[in-house]
Amino acid sequence: MKKLLWILICIGKLAFCQTNLVPNWSFEEYNSCPNANTTDCSISPPTIPALKDWFCALTYESTPDYFNACGITSLSTPTNIIGYQIPKTGYSYVGSITHTMYSSSINNNSEYIECKLKDSLKPNVIYCVNYFVSRADKRDYASSNFGALFTNTVINIPGLPHYINQVPQVQNPFGNFIFDKLNWTKIQGSFIANGGENYLTLGSFGANSNIDTLYDPDIPIDPNKRYLFPYYYIDDVSVEEVVNAQAGLDKVIISGNSTVIGGDSAVGADYLWLPSVGLDNNTLAFPIASPTITTQYVLQKTQCSVITYDTMLVTVNSVGIEELTINNAFATHPNPATNDVTITSSFDMQKIELLDVAGKLVTSENRTTKNKELQLQNFAEGIYFIKVTFINGVSVTKKMLVIR
Repeated sequence: MKKLLWILICIGKLAFCQTNLVPNWSFEEYNSCPNANTTDCSISPPTIPALKDWFCALTYESTPDYFNACGITSLSTPTNIIGYQIPKTGYSYVGSITHTMYSSSINNNSEYIECKLKDSLKPNVIYCVNYFVSRADKRDYASSNFGALFTNTVINIPGLPHYINQVPQVQNPFGNFIFDKLNWTKIQGSFIANGGENYLTLGSFGANSNIDTLYDPDIPIDPNKRYLFPYYYIDDVSVEEVVNAQAGLDKVIISGNSTVIGGDSAVGADYLWLPSVGLDNNTLAFPIASPTITTQYVLQKTQCSVITYDTMLVTVNSVGIEELTINNAFATHPNPATNDVTITSSFDMQKIELLDVAGKLVTSENRTTKNKELQLQNFAEGIYFIKVTFINGVSVTKKMLVIR
């Protein structure tokens, strides 16, 4: 529900929503459920037939794999041929070998997953890169070589070598081995774009001698070393500009009601609202605020270790006389020249009803506005009631005396 709300807010242009430049960033969009002929690039290189937007950079031997809950048993989620892992988001993820470790150098290769970004990177702009990895259960080696490479042109190597010997802009620290098989580990970094970078490739970069692996077998140790090479699942990839926190516009609410606050949302950023009082969740980009008194909220945004702040104010008012003004009400008469009554409010009104002294409805109008003129021509003298219902459902009734 909160995710849907975020989408509606962004579409409605009520907030600044950062653009994740990675298409199909959580691998949820697919052409078909993965099976033996559609899960990798072996059939129609460089494409992965089942998966949209992503493809293989190397297609000579090993290629990444696509896993989806709708796939065959060996290619499903959370259980598959490599192990068990719940997707970070949704029902899908991809998996790849960071480095094979055979004695024959011709078989030493890495697997890379690649996509074309939604837009080219801008020169001299800082970008924040995030993706998550989780070590597969059935692998005896851990690795630290995870990187994100940005290029102006597509990488497509159909033959030798079996690795990409380039330096990625974002790199997990050498020796920082990812052992965790239960949780997802974030790979994060930022860089200044040269401009024009249009393709993103994820994998383990450099020659075989630069690959960092560590033997970390399950118990009992596999005597045949069938699970020799490190294999990792990948999910939730984001590439976004680093921008300052934006807490959004100040809000005014009626006591007892709620409003959504927030001004921007980045997939790879962490949010913290202070104080947390009156918020349903102070770590969301767009929390629901229900303060009982007027409160200033401070938003702390952390995006690739860059911390920025912004503030916004939620003003809390009580519905009463001060929120609704009806001229000519309370023992007076309508405007003698125009025979009308002007109704004004500091809040949007949804419905206006005119009732007689017995409470019978005389006339009504549905109107979302802060002011309204009622025409009272040919009304008999007497006591009337004007009932105003605001857009949040709260109603206020005032008495009016009509004298001809």
